[in-house]
Amino acid sequence: NISSYKLLIPTVPLGYLANKVKFLEPLYRRWFGFVAGHWKTEYRPFPNSARGEGVGTVCHDEALLAYKPENDTRFMLRIGKSLVWINQRAGRIGIGDIELTDDIHDLKKVLRTLKLIGFLTGSFQLSTYVSPGCRLDQHLRDIGYRARQGIAIIHLDLDSRLPLDRFKYVYADFDTF
Repeated sequence: NISSYKLLIPTVPLGYLANKVKFLEPLYRRWFGFVAGHWKTEYRPFPNSARGEGVGTVCHDEALLAYKPENDTRFMLRIGKSLVWINQRAGRIGIGDIELTDDIHDLKKVLRTLKLIGFLTGSFQLSTYVSPGCRLDQHLRDIGYRARQGIAIIHLDLDSRLPLDRFKYVYADFDTF
C-alpha cells in the first residue's frame, strides 16, 4: 500500500467551487496560474525522490514528461533550492514529487510556500502519495506529518528481476497524476 499525506489549508474553497460551477473554472485556472506563476519554472526531468540503493523507481525522464505534458493544471515550480512537480484538481494541490535536498529546512520551505499558494488560490488541501520508507516519506515524518494508509497499487514487473518490495513510488508515477 501507498502512504497518503493530506495537509489541510484554511482558505475559502474557491477551487472546489470552480470545479462545481463550470463557468468559473477557466477564471479559476487563470487565477491559479497567475499566483503559482511566481514560482513556475522550466518543465524538465529530475531524479525520482523515491530512488535509493537497490530500489526500483519510475524514471522521471523526457519520455515520462512527454507522456505527462505540462498544461495549466500540471507544471513545475522552483521553490528555494527544490524543484516541485504539482497538479491542481478540484481545489486540491497534488504534490507529484519534490527534488529533495539533504536539508530538511528546504522541504519545510516548500510546504510553507505550497500552503501559501493554496491559501491565495482557494485550494483547501495539499496531498501526495508515497511508498512507505522512501526519502520523501521519511522527510515528511521527520518534520511531524503522519501518513495514512493510502491506496493499494498493482505492479506489473515484466523482467526487472528486482523483488516487488524493492520498488518505490511517488504520486507523479501514477497515471492519475
